[in-house]
Amino acid sequence: MTKAAPFLGAFALFALIASGSSQTLSQAAIERMKDHSSVATAKAASGTAATTLRMAPKALRSSSNFLKDSKTPQGSSTKGNPGGLPGIDSVPNFSRAFASRGQVWPFTMIGNDPKLGNRTRLPAKILAVSLELQNDDLVTTTKVPIAPFEERTLNSPNFEAADYATGDGLQYADAVQRAEFFHSMQQDWHTELHPVGIVDHITLQIPRFTTE
Repeated sequence: MTKAAPFLGAFALFALIASGSSQTLSQAAIERMKDHSSVATAKAASGTAATTLRMAPKALRSSSNFLKDSKTPQGSSTKGNPGGLPGIDSVPNFSRAFASRGQVWPFTMIGNDPKLGNRTRLPAKILAVSLELQNDDLVTTTKVPIAPFEERTLNSPNFEAADYATGDGLQYADAVQRAEFFHSMQQDWHTELHPVGIVDHITLQIPRFTTE
């Protein structure tokens, strides 16, 4: 990871109503479920019915190079930032502390020190997560795709500029952060997610029953 490693965003939106499409599991998965069902039936016959079935998620599919060519975008200024966590390769960050109830509480936040001002831009490379949920029959699955929500997410206040009391043309997180340091920040102080884009899609396959 470089000194200006990209900000990694990830979002998973769960639809209240899943799509009606179903997909048949592989034969190997069906055989595993038969084995689990046999164990559950045996326990039920002995009076110790199983309440859960142990089954690992079937797959997680994603490319291995989604962070390729990550770099700090033009227009980002973190010059003069002395703060942050020492010895950690991360996005620009600053450290401070506040006193409350007789104790000192340290914290570290993403961005440049508000007293120094300047604009910090962090690449937001998003992983779009879809779900594949196992149905009651333990054989078929129902897909909950992320596709219908991708454009809405990219056009949300998290990434699109809007006007707030702390300034005009701000992303939501930037506006909130400016409100938190309004009395100590420089007026040119901003922390933004830019550029923003979906760089990969993954599918999480979720079994109906799981145990820890």
